[in-house]
Amino acid sequence: MAKKAVNWSMIITLIIGIVLVVVLGVVVWYVLKVKTEDTGNKYSACLLYEEHSPDKVSSDRGQKAELIRQLQDPNFKILQKQKLNYNDFTTDDFNLIKACESNMVYKASQTAINTFQDLSVPIVFNSVSDLERELKNNYDLDFTSLVNSTTGDKIAFANNTLDFFNKLNNLYGNKMLKSILYNLETGSMVDPQVVAVTKFGGWSSYGVYQCMVLGPRAADVNLARQQYDIGYWSTKMDINTLVHEMGHALSNYSWTYASDRQYFNKNLGGIPTCQSLNYGKPTRVRIYNESPNDYLVRYLGQRAGIGNGYPLQQKLAAWSFVQSGYGRGGSDTGGNGELFAEAFAQWLLTPDNQKGLNWQVLNDFYTNALKQEYAL
Repeated sequence: MAKKAVNWSMIITLIIGIVLVVVLGVVVWYVLKVKTEDTGNKYSACLLYEEHSPDKVSSDRGQKAELIRQLQDPNFKILQKQKLNYNDFTTDDFNLIKACESNMVYKASQTAINTFQDLSVPIVFNSVSDLERELKNNYDLDFTSLVNSTTGDKIAFANNTLDFFNKLNNLYGNKMLKSILYNLETGSMVDPQVVAVTKFGGWSSYGVYQCMVLGPRAADVNLARQQYDIGYWSTKMDINTLVHEMGHALSNYSWTYASDRQYFNKNLGGIPTCQSLNYGKPTRVRIYNESPNDYLVRYLGQRAGIGNGYPLQQKLAAWSFVQSGYGRGGSDTGGNGELFAEAFAQWLLTPDNQKGLNWQVLNDFYTNALKQEYAL
């Protein structure tokens, strides 16, 4: 019996040892699996679509929008604003940028382009007066003064503005469009370097305001072309500034909890026009943890094959696709807000003959991913 007892102890010990090894193996496997899924790949071949046209689009501004060139140019201040150091980039980082910029110039799907153009119908706004009447909130949305201030063709500017708002209406809905701004005005800017500004904040107990001021140069077609040609803006279209600022407005609206958008530009008794308004943080409304600005970068990085564990490489992929020095640098404190607005303008205003796969992935984002993520 004593010997038998010893044998049972050995067997039990052996079984326990085996169980512990198996459990430990499962734990290690699970941890590694979760870590891999969480971090993903640091680098990729940056293939946006497996199937695409063999033809490529060509740039009308040479290499001036290329990312590596702009990172090396201190005039763009991308690294300074984003608090990055050029020497921290590796050969693999630069190869990622080159791969993204090489692959994104294949022509976008004609089906995607046609579907995008279909957003122009039905036509809800037939004239500028229609636009002003239908979207009037607490104060006027003065599109007439904006059209009259353009240095280009006024009829073309008005038609482009109407097409833009018809697309927004058909994609995101009339309810959103009617509540997204309480005031749009034109006028002088405190800082002459600022072309336009969108203001967003809290008013009274439950009010959330958003408004826009477009400065004297907001409809200057020569400025738009000049800024585009040097690689600073993403598009040279005459309504570039208006669309850029509406990108900010869309981001702020999306960021607000869907159930709290009922307070958007409501309860604004006594609020002044946008020009004289001081910034105030939204109160008693909830915002999503991740802003649409940051979600854009994460989405583009994921579409390029970069995992969430590598935010810098996701940013490099996003910067490659959105060809704007202004967007890449962000505001004076960095961030992704200007990138979202510049991407929005690039998506809406790129001519059909210049729509590459980077346009197509932006089209996927603004027509599907953004709407699903933020319940638009």
